[in-house]
Amino acid sequence: MLREQQLDVKIITPLADVSSTQQVIIRADAGIRSPRELKGKRIGMAEGAAIYVAFQNMANDYNLDLADLEFVNLLPREQLEAFEKGEIDAMACWEPWTKRATEAGGVLFFSGAQSNIPGHEGPVNWLIDQSMLMTTADHIEAHREQLCGVIRAMTKATQFITHDIKEAARVLTDPLAIGYLESRHMLEQNRYDMAMNSMFRIGIYSIRELMHQARLISRLPEEHELYTPDLLKEVDPALINLSAVLQQDIQIVES
Repeated sequence: MLREQQLDVKIITPLADVSSTQQVIIRADAGIRSPRELKGKRIGMAEGAAIYVAFQNMANDYNLDLADLEFVNLLPREQLEAFEKGEIDAMACWEPWTKRATEAGGVLFFSGAQSNIPGHEGPVNWLIDQSMLMTTADHIEAHREQLCGVIRAMTKATQFITHDIKEAARVLTDPLAIGYLESRHMLEQNRYDMAMNSMFRIGIYSIRELMHQARLISRLPEEHELYTPDLLKEVDPALINLSAVLQQDIQIVES
């Protein structure tokens, strides 16, 4: 989206996969037991939200036409208010709003990484949603050493979270203005990993396509425009595992 504003930005490192905190919560009294029973239901979701990718992949698995679902454009706080008033049948957003919806009697239906759909419980791969560290190309050229220092700090923060999640949750309560249990619940669902690998690439492609479909961007940027592995490689070469340099079209033959 920043490129639409003529800003030459690039991802310099992934930080965490937050797919598990992108969730769909249904009302317990909405009569939704299977994805097909979402037809005709009102689902609160912010336009362009990453959880829509999980909806698309779930719908593909269930041969469900998303045009049969009614999505209501609401921000997370608005979703929670509408959910509690019974104005929507489900809400699709992220923590801590989804946890608050379950505390209000909602039921987790699925997330980007986990399905609670009856008969289809367990891990899924419906969304790869990564938080990123990004900056402009000019900044990379002018302040390379400082950016490498920021990346090194992020690697230490990642190690801190993974080795002492309880203390990390306590530290985050004030800046996020949430309770300790909410903070810890959120951290435990995220996967903190700064590796640039094939899953990282799949994640940025899916979000790129979602933004294009939502008309938030006017074109699909090329892979080399999206990220650079150079700085992360300088800090820790082991974090780079890209099997191909560029995205390529391939022919698939079915027989």
